[in-house]
Amino acid sequence: MARKLQIVLWHIPGKIEKVEAVVVYTAAQIKHRITIKTLIAWMQQLLDTSVVRPTAISSLKDSQKAAVIQIIWISPYDQLDSTGRIASLPEHAGTDDLSLQFLTASEDGTVAFWNLKLNEKWRMYKKKEPSPREKGKAKRPEALTKSVSPFKILDRVFKPCYILLVQHPNESRNVVITTVTVYVPQFQKKRLDVGPPSPDVTVRRYFENIVEKPDCVMQPKIHVGTVEGDFGCVTWEGYDFTTDLAVNTEKCRWCWFKRIHDGPVTHTVRSRENRTWLVTIGGKIFAIWQEDLGVPLFWNKSDIGFTAVSWGSFRPTILILTRLDGTVELWDFMVKTEEPCVLQSLSGRIITGIYTHELPLTPQCVGFCDFNGILRMFLAPATFFETDSACIEWMTNFIQRQVKRVKNCREWLEKWLETNYKEIERKERLSKEAEKRKRQEEERVTVPKIVQVESLVEPAKKSLKRWETIQESRKKWEARELKHMQRVLLEKKGLKKDVLEKQREPILKLGREKKRKKQKLRQTLKMQENIFEHTKSLFFPKHQPETRLTVSVPPITEKFDEPITVEDTILEEEMMEMQRIDPNEEIICHFMEIQAKVLANLQKPPFEYSFNWKNIFKNKKTLRVTMDTELRKLNKFKKKVVPVTPKY
Repeated sequence: MARKLQIVLWHIPGKIEKVEAVVVYTAAQIKHRITIKTLIAWMQQLLDTSVVRPTAISSLKDSQKAAVIQIIWISPYDQLDSTGRIASLPEHAGTDDLSLQFLTASEDGTVAFWNLKLNEKWRMYKKKEPSPREKGKAKRPEALTKSVSPFKILDRVFKPCYILLVQHPNESRNVVITTVTVYVPQFQKKRLDVGPPSPDVTVRRYFENIVEKPDCVMQPKIHVGTVEGDFGCVTWEGYDFTTDLAVNTEKCRWCWFKRIHDGPVTHTVRSRENRTWLVTIGGKIFAIWQEDLGVPLFWNKSDIGFTAVSWGSFRPTILILTRLDGTVELWDFMVKTEEPCVLQSLSGRIITGIYTHELPLTPQCVGFCDFNGILRMFLAPATFFETDSACIEWMTNFIQRQVKRVKNCREWLEKWLETNYKEIERKERLSKEAEKRKRQEEERVTVPKIVQVESLVEPAKKSLKRWETIQESRKKWEARELKHMQRVLLEKKGLKKDVLEKQREPILKLGREKKRKKQKLRQTLKMQENIFEHTKSLFFPKHQPETRLTVSVPPITEKFDEPITVEDTILEEEMMEMQRIDPNEEIICHFMEIQAKVLANLQKPPFEYSFNWKNIFKNKKTLRVTMDTELRKLNKFKKKVVPVTPKY
């Protein structure tokens, strides 16, 4: 794996033995070696047994376009062909017939499958046999040709056999992949050497793979984590026929997609006890998933970001996490699930990886990779080696309870959404808006086509006169020269257009605000008459003239002999009240008369403000000279006055 977009292949059979082998030379050989080294001291040493050099590098043209972040080997009994279909090899297949394939995930949003099987396609790159004329030449010694790897023919021509594109489910762009995981069954290991048990983990032990076909077949599913904190499962179908392309490419389909992390998903690890249990870390959150369920079964958030994660080797209830501050968290869900059981600081800075040994060693060791590239090995406590069926059963029941809880919540939510009429109305409104948006997009696409057809029918433009053509060409040339001068000035001063635009944005914003305020003020001035009338009608309602009721009273004949009754008195009082004027209306009328007189007087002699800068400058300059003269006199007087010390 390389950061320069290419795959690097090492073929190491027999290389480790050469590094560890101790070569014994005779006295004559030592003498000749010293003599040769003195003669060729200017040459670079080409062959060094302590360095294992790469065998082949993939083709730069056909490799992925960004950094490769993960490599996963595919099961030898599963094979992916050039059409993207997975085939299972028979159980009785020989060791030479097994597949040699692996997949790589890149930050450009692609997953590539590679095949190391040396078939006829790669044989064409092998060097040709020497011609009959060259057969008479001396052959190379066997020692020089024996160490050449058969995979050397893949150097610079190695390319993937199938590529998957992982696009965002809601957008037409590739996601930035940060981690992937695929279930690959491991072979059982059998120890070859027989010796007494030793607590020293540095003692070398020899194991051998038991090559047997596993019970399960690889499924076309890959769990993917992205830089945006998303985690999901993608699948592909493959092609029914072979295409003429050099490398077949297919867009993946998301089975489920969920965002739960507050940072890039950096690690995804499967449990050894159950292949469907996954744990992911991203940002400050770690989550436990089941591969066929698109919701986390359990998640927890820390105050500090996580950097690595690993399941326990012997007990499935144990989870090991490392943080940015160099602290290791040890979770045992059988003890408690709300906080870690053990917190231990191993380093003052970032721990970049946790590596548990795959072999059943006693005692078990755990490796922690530090920020400076040091791998430190620790012996795990003896309590973590204790495992029994009860522990596995408890973890299985715990996961099943969480799955049941998640499914019940999902069913309840679906039923609630079906019965909630507000949510139904919202969905209908959203669907209508989507249809409307789709219709507008279709119209937007069809309109340019219509315009293009109409433009073809338009008559040809009239030819310009010679002087008009020259003038138009001169304007275009001046505009082009102006742009060129601006670009040259920016390059000479080391400025960037984007940076200048960002620096200019606040000034443009102030200009837009100023323009908006001026426009608003202009509109206000246009409406001043309406505002005045509205204010006047608000504070001073219209004066309605008093309606005086006149009551016709018949002439009273003097009849002194008739007495005055109470009814006559009440009638007279009511007539007097009707003849009176309301005092509030009288005040308003008086104010309106005075206001009209004052406004008329103000309009007769208009106020003119006269300002003459020369007169103001002359007057103030004279005042300044006068003040300076007085200040000079005062300073002279202070200098003449001598303080007298009192005598006691």
